[in-house]
Amino acid sequence: MIEQPKCPCPDARVPQDATCRAAVVRAAQERVSCAQLVVPLSLDALREHASAIACDAAVPDAVDYAMVMLHNAAWSDEIAKIPFERRMFLLPPCLRDQARCKAEADEFGLLCVQCGACPIGEFSAMSEELGYTTMVADNASVAKELIRDGAVDAVVGVSCMETLEKMFPELNVEAVPSLALPLLRCGCRETTLDTNALRDLLKICSPQTAYVTPQALRDYVKEFFTPEVLEKCMALTGRAEAPESATEKMVLDYLAEDGKRWRPLLMLATYQALCGCSLDAIPDRVRRLAVAVECFHKASIIHDDIEDGDLVRNGYETLHARTSVAMAINAGDLLLGEGYRLIAGCGYEPAVVQEILACAADGHRQLCLGQGAELIGRPADDAAIIEIFCRKTSPAFAVALQWGVLCAAADSGVSVGIGALQAALVAYSDALGIAYQIHDDIADKDSQLTDPAALLEEYRAKTLTALEFVECAALKIFLTRFTRRVLE
Repeated sequence: MIEQPKCPCPDARVPQDATCRAAVVRAAQERVSCAQLVVPLSLDALREHASAIACDAAVPDAVDYAMVMLHNAAWSDEIAKIPFERRMFLLPPCLRDQARCKAEADEFGLLCVQCGACPIGEFSAMSEELGYTTMVADNASVAKELIRDGAVDAVVGVSCMETLEKMFPELNVEAVPSLALPLLRCGCRETTLDTNALRDLLKICSPQTAYVTPQALRDYVKEFFTPEVLEKCMALTGRAEAPESATEKMVLDYLAEDGKRWRPLLMLATYQALCGCSLDAIPDRVRRLAVAVECFHKASIIHDDIEDGDLVRNGYETLHARTSVAMAINAGDLLLGEGYRLIAGCGYEPAVVQEILACAADGHRQLCLGQGAELIGRPADDAAIIEIFCRKTSPAFAVALQWGVLCAAADSGVSVGIGALQAALVAYSDALGIAYQIHDDIADKDSQLTDPAALLEEYRAKTLTALEFVECAALKIFLTRFTRRVLE
């Protein structure tokens, strides 16, 4: 005998009185503004602030509901920037009137026929008219896949508190922009919701704000490294557009080969997030510096492969394996020269160029000291190994991020808080570089650390802790996602 679903009943964690719900929403918005909360917020931070919100709104038993409303208030500005057509709307099938529902279900969810027998039809029609991708489904697995594939960038959803509690940790780890509305009644059929609140969530919009999809930014960076664009970039600094010699042609071809492009991506993402500009508005001088930071990275790869005796990297023959050690050393040196030449000819004021140059030189020096310490012989104790990791891997991340900050400050004219932001990004880079190297050693089964898995989690957590001091939401969101991608 099949057990029938229980009749829906009021969810004790959700205020049933509309006035009480409105009070929680107002208190959440005030908390975000007064405390200057920046997404993504940790679960602990949400709970701490939500407890105060529930007390302020005189509904001390509604902490869970207050957490959801605080989450919405914190994310609303970022969601508003995202075009409707880049958002997904999720509705639960339990809203339907099962006695009258004519809809059928497939593997993705309920195929609403919008007969008017329940709120699903009204809100499906409304969301689709706005441009949302709309689904009526029991879980968010499809939504997560679409986000990871770059098909959508945000989620607006309706669900019971129990489901929201399961979904939140996953959405938070992925730094997915999201808004949620808890159902007023629990159970698995014929539930109810605050329809006015849902209409407000669906219509959140800020059309004046430039929005850049994560995929568009990655594609933008990738375009820099075609031979044609690289040759044009080099020509902007005062020499002939075509390569002058076979050596230069070899280096340009090597620079154009497939790669992760993490450093230029970090620099440009930082610049775009802080300036809030469209990709078309990023000036040529910033693009030149993005190529310069990749020149430095590629040079370090060539020299590192020679020092380690590696013949293959990421499925490709290393440069010294396909040419010779002498030619590869020279190519790496040329890339360093190209990087510094791009800095000198980038077009910023001398004071800004001096800061950019000092940052690059310090990063270059730290990397060599870390690599040198490893070549002398990797020590046996964890602290010394971690120090090497920090010096040889973290500087490239730090240089890219700090260049993005310096360029954004120069172009936007804003300098207040830049020092604190740079300090936070250095702390983030240190932790990320260490975590990345530990992760790499674990993957290669080459770790000499006492407990590499535990240390990886420790430094992964430190990257997110450092981001708590980043006050630009767009940048914090990007770096949270970037951390997960790098350390997966």
